[in-house]
Amino acid sequence: TTERDYTHVDDIVQGVVGAIEWTRDRGPVCEVVNLGESRTISLRDLIGLISGALGVEPSINQLPDQPGDVRRTFASIDKARDLIGYNPSVDIQSGIADFVSWYRGEYGS
Repeated sequence: TTERDYTHVDDIVQGVVGAIEWTRDRGPVCEVVNLGESRTISLRDLIGLISGALGVEPSINQLPDQPGDVRRTFASIDKARDLIGYNPSVDIQSGIADFVSWYRGEYGS
């Protein structure tokens, strides 16, 4: 039932490159920004996307909530948008398809 903000590696790279370019002409700068997607998806829906992309039926062993875990987390990316032009563009469905394609290329089946 937890919800998380999953971010494609291409979007993170875009953010890191944007930060490097932003600081290039400013000299040493100390700014903290969040790089993430800012949209959440439930763990159950994520499992559904992965299992659908793989064509398998998942076996879910749902456990009680873990101590210290929170129900929902996501990145606030407003500062990254404003400062470095960060704009994540890979939606979760495309990201899962990319991951499955990469994984099958690396490890087969």
